[in-house]
Amino acid sequence: MPTLTYRLFGPGGATLGTETLRGAPGMAGRRWFSTTQLEGVPGEQIADLSVDDEWRPMRVRIATTHHHLILQRAANGFAGARDQDELETGPTPAFVYPAPMFAGVMTNRLLADHVLAADGSGGEVEVEAAAIDPDTLLLRRALYRFACLGGAEATTPRGIFDALHWQVTDVASGISTELWVAEDVVVAQPGTLELIEYDPGVGPVPR
Repeated sequence: MPTLTYRLFGPGGATLGTETLRGAPGMAGRRWFSTTQLEGVPGEQIADLSVDDEWRPMRVRIATTHHHLILQRAANGFAGARDQDELETGPTPAFVYPAPMFAGVMTNRLLADHVLAADGSGGEVEVEAAAIDPDTLLLRRALYRFACLGGAEATTPRGIFDALHWQVTDVASGISTELWVAEDVVVAQPGTLELIEYDPGVGPVPR
């Protein structure tokens, strides 16, 4: 599976730091692990996501400078802890967090569930997800609209990928982001990140 490094951007196009993402086979499906280094912030932030062979979340772990969150699929949802506090959630089809693997997983889940056709056609769908606040790691229920705009070329510093073009909208705020997903990896997200290093492994190969 591929290894990717992204340059991260903030408001006005300022560089925030870099994130390196690695994919690997998991116990029941796939696993992604990323480390993020923010400029001027000591240490690394960690995001670790495992899904089953139907792209359903099984385990999520996030560690920042101040907080740690871990959740594992349980009988009635997810169980784990935030810092020292035990935490339980109901069932959720997705977790939303500002690391690109979370969006890549959800778009593939929609295709695997046949909510949208394999080529991404079929319009748009709204999904209630568990959104993880990047500062506090607190969870809230939020509604997101996933719209596939069809197949498109994604031009990156590491080459041109054949990808699906998506628009993801937080329904409550109306804030949208566009991203291009090649197979199971986000290869472009203008204004948020750009792909600066890429080792495809057995992943998609750019032209």
